[in-house]
Amino acid sequence: MTKLHAGLIHLGALILLLPFAAQKAVADSISTFLNSTNAVCSQSGTVVDQTATCTVIGSAGSLSMHGIAGYGNLAGSAQITNATAQADVVSVFQENISVAGVGTVTCPTSPGVVNCPTGQVETFPTGSQLNASVFFSLNGSWSESNASWFYMHPVTQVTVNGQGLLQNYTGAPGDEAFNQDCSNSGIFYTNPTGQVVRYVPCSTGTTSGAISAVLQSVPVTFTVGNSYTLGASFDLFLQCQGSCTGNFLDPTLSNIEITDPATGLPVQGLSVTGDTGTVYPVNQAEVIPEPPDAIYMLGVGLLLMAVALRRTVLGKAVGQPHVRSRMA
Repeated sequence: MTKLHAGLIHLGALILLLPFAAQKAVADSISTFLNSTNAVCSQSGTVVDQTATCTVIGSAGSLSMHGIAGYGNLAGSAQITNATAQADVVSVFQENISVAGVGTVTCPTSPGVVNCPTGQVETFPTGSQLNASVFFSLNGSWSESNASWFYMHPVTQVTVNGQGLLQNYTGAPGDEAFNQDCSNSGIFYTNPTGQVVRYVPCSTGTTSGAISAVLQSVPVTFTVGNSYTLGASFDLFLQCQGSCTGNFLDPTLSNIEITDPATGLPVQGLSVTGDTGTVYPVNQAEVIPEPPDAIYMLGVGLLLMAVALRRTVLGKAVGQPHVRSRMA
C-alpha cells in the first residue's frame, strides 16, 4: 500500500510581519548529529557528511543513519531492521547573509495593483524596507514492514537572527501533515483540535510512501543593505519495533521571495549572498504541489512561542541533538 503526501505548508494563519534589525555577525557553521537509542554505533565520515552503523542491544537487528549538511542544503536518512530502536538525524547550517543591490518593481498593466500606477517603475535602494519569505523543498520516502509501532517525523526549522520563522512540528505527537505514525499498542495522543484519539494500527506486511512538499516561512520585514544570520535545521526522527526507513535527500532552500509591502509584487534586482560565497536563489518560480490530506495553519501564538526556538516535546534548540523516547 502506498500513501502519498504532497503540499504547501504556510506557517501563520494570520499575516504577521516581523521587522529585523542588523545584528552582530556570528560564526558560520554546518554540522550533523547522529543519535540513537537502544543501540551501539560506529560513526565515520566528517561533521558535514556523517554515517553511523549500529548494533541494536539485545537483538540481532541493526540500525543505520546518514546526515549531510551544506549551506542551503540539508539531508538525513535512517533505517531500522528487525529491531526495537530509535534514530535521530539532525543536519544544520547557519550563515551570515547580506542583501544587496537596487530593487525594482514594474507596475503591471493588468489587472492593476493599488498604489502602483500602470507602467510605473518603483525603485528600492539601500535602506528600503521590504518583505521576504523563505521556501524549502522537502522530498523523501518512508516505509515500515511488519512493525508493532512506527513513528517517522521530518522536522524543518528556519531562523533569521535567531527568530523562528518556520517550525513544522507543533509539539503534539502525530499532528503534522507529513508525520507517519501507527501503533498496535492501543495508545492515544492529542490531535491538533485537542481531541484524544487512538493511533491507527500498523498495516500487516509492508507499507511505503513518498513525501513531496514546499515549506514556506512566515513573511518578515528586512532592510536592503543590512546583514542577517540565516539558519536552518532538518531533523529526521525514526522509531519502530520491526523494520522501517526514512530517506530525505533534502530539504533544500529553493527560494527567498522578496516583495514590496505596499503592493505585494516581487522585487527584482536584489541578491542574497552568504559569507562563504553562497548565492541564495531570489524570486524563483515555485512549483506548489497539491495540498496534503491535512494542512495545519498555525496562528500567531505558535509563532511567538517559536521565538525562543525551543520544541517543548523534542526538548532541544535548533541545531542541538536530542534524545526523545516513545517506544510504544
